[in-house]
Amino acid sequence: MNFIYILEKEFHKKATYTIIPMHNGDVYKTWTDIYQLKKNYDYLPTIDIEFGIH
Repeated sequence: MNFIYILEKEFHKKATYTIIPMHNGDVYKTWTDIYQLKKNYDYLPTIDIEFGIH
C-alpha cells in the first residue's frame, strides 16, 4: 500500500483499486539481498523509491 500512496502523491490522483484475498503462491513479504550486485558489479543503489518516481 505504501507504493500506491507514493504514486498517488506524485501524480496528484487518487488510485482506484480493489483489495482481494491473497492467492496461493502470493508472497506476503520479501527481503532483497543485493550482496551479489555489490560483489559482482561493485554497485549499491542509493535512490529511494519516492525520488526515483519523481
